[in-house]
Amino acid sequence: MKITLGAIVLLVVLSCSSDPVSPDIPQDITEVPRVTVEQLQARLDAGEAIAIVDVRLAAAYDQEHIPGALNIPSSEVTSRLDEFPQDRDIILYCT
Repeated sequence: MKITLGAIVLLVVLSCSSDPVSPDIPQDITEVPRVTVEQLQARLDAGEAIAIVDVRLAAAYDQEHIPGALNIPSSEVTSRLDEFPQDRDIILYCT
């Protein structure tokens, strides 16, 4: 898959863990690792299991999105956590 979405301005990666108090889980937004579009593309090219979540509103998602990305608007993330895969890193993005 080639990322063709223009102007991705924020990518964050969350490592999933079955332990809710794992030290690997960031406790503050400033601790969440960022990845560039190029780093994401490299991970996809390497075949890594990654879940991509577009946190924009549905209208923006409908216009253009990374192929295979889930759409969970940022205002709904906390109420829809059960929809996030637990077996891979999660990349959240917006434009």
